[in-house]
Amino acid sequence: MELLKDSLRARGGSPLDVVEDTGRGLIALLADAAARILTDVELPPGVFGEVQRMDGNPDRTYGGRPYQLVRAAPVAYTVMPKMTQPFTRVLLGSCPASPPAAIMINSLGSVMTEPLPAGWSGIDGHGWADLAAIRARLEAGADPGSGVYAFGGYEGRPLHFAAEWGTPETVAELARRVDDVDAEFDDRTALWTAVFAHRLDNARTLVAASADPWRPMMAGWSPGRLALAGPTPDLFPVPAGHPGLTPDEAATAAEAHRLIAALAGIDDYMGVACVADLTTTETARRLEARPVDDTTMEPVLEDPWADPDAHLGIVGITDVPGGCVVTQPWGYIPSTPEVTLPLSEGTVCYSLFANPKSGDQGLVSRDGVIEDSDTLPGGGDAGGHLTADEILAEYLYQGEAVAYVCAKAGLRLPDARAIVGPPDLWVRLPERER
Repeated sequence: MELLKDSLRARGGSPLDVVEDTGRGLIALLADAAARILTDVELPPGVFGEVQRMDGNPDRTYGGRPYQLVRAAPVAYTVMPKMTQPFTRVLLGSCPASPPAAIMINSLGSVMTEPLPAGWSGIDGHGWADLAAIRARLEAGADPGSGVYAFGGYEGRPLHFAAEWGTPETVAELARRVDDVDAEFDDRTALWTAVFAHRLDNARTLVAASADPWRPMMAGWSPGRLALAGPTPDLFPVPAGHPGLTPDEAATAAEAHRLIAALAGIDDYMGVACVADLTTTETARRLEARPVDDTTMEPVLEDPWADPDAHLGIVGITDVPGGCVVTQPWGYIPSTPEVTLPLSEGTVCYSLFANPKSGDQGLVSRDGVIEDSDTLPGGGDAGGHLTADEILAEYLYQGEAVAYVCAKAGLRLPDARAIVGPPDLWVRLPERER
C-alpha cells in the first residue's frame, strides 16, 4: 500500500483515495483466499489454526464446523512482484506431537504444505507474547537458552527476544527454564534488552527472576545506568555509592526528553537537513539559492506534486539555536549530497529522508565529505561496537528520527516550526540533475 502511494506521489498519478480503495480491495481478496485455506486443505492430525482478517476478528470455523485452537497465528500476506503466481502463507499452530505446518495457496488455487523445522523457527515479533505457543515449543524440545535465528545463525537466546517482544508471562516462563538469566547475547543481557526497548514490565519480571540491573556491559551502560537516563529513572534502586549518570549524561538525557516533546506529532514524509553553526543567509549563499516569494509558494504548498520537477527544487530554511534547518515537506532533496556537502564545509550536517516506503534514510556529511550514508536515524541500533555517547543517543531517540538528526547536529529547536513550517525563507536551488 505504502509503496503504491509513494510511487504515485512521485509521478503525480492517481489520487491517493483511489489507491487506498484499490489496496483495500486487494487486502480483502487475500484475506478471503487465506480464510478458504482451512476449508480447502485437509490438515494433518493434531494441527489447528486461526485465520485473522484485517480487522483482527478471527474465523473460528473449519469446514463450517467449530474447531479447537491450540494457538493463534496471524495471517502473513506475501505477494512476490516477480512471480506470476502470488501466494498467501499461513502459519498454523500444532500440538506438541507434530511440528508447525506452513500452508501456501497461489492465485490459481493450488495448495502446498511444508513442514517447518522444530525449535523456535516461525516465531518472531509479537509471537513471543503467545504463552501457549512458547510452552508448546518448550515441551516439544525447543532449547530455552538458544536456537533463535539471528545474525545469520541460530545462537539467538529466546529470553532476549521475549524480553523485547513478549509479555511478563512469557519472560517468566523462559527465565525459570534457563541456566543463567544474565547470559549475554550480542553484548547484552535480556534485562538490558528489556530496558532498552522500554519494556518495563518485562524488566521487572527479569529482576524478580534474579537478573542483575547493575551488571557492567555495553561501554559502561549497565541496565540500571541506562534506565537512569530514560523516562523512569526510578525503575531500579540505586546501590549505595553508585555514581549514577555523569552531569553531561544527565544533561543529554534532559535535552532529549525536551526536544522529543517539542517535535511531537511531525509527519513522516519529508526531507530534513540539520547543520551546525550556519545562519539562514549563509545557508542560502552556500546553496547558491534564490528566494521564492509567498505568491509563488501558494500553489506549491497547495499541491506540491502538481509539478514535481519544479517543486523539488524548492526548500525551506529556518534559523534555530545552534545552526539552521533545511526542510522539504514533500521530498528528499535536503538529504542529498548537493545540499549536505556544501553546507557541511567547516561544520557538520545530519540529514534524513523520512520515506514511508523504505523507512528513514540518513546521511552524515562533515567538512564537505560524506562521513556515513544509508544510516537509520532513530533506529535504536545499539551494539557493543558503539561508544558510550552513541549508545546513549540510540537509547534516547528510538523512533524519533527528526529529533535524532537535530540533536546530533547540536541544534536545540524550541518548537516544531523549523520542521513543519512556515520556514524563515523559501528558496529555489539552482538547476542540477536530481
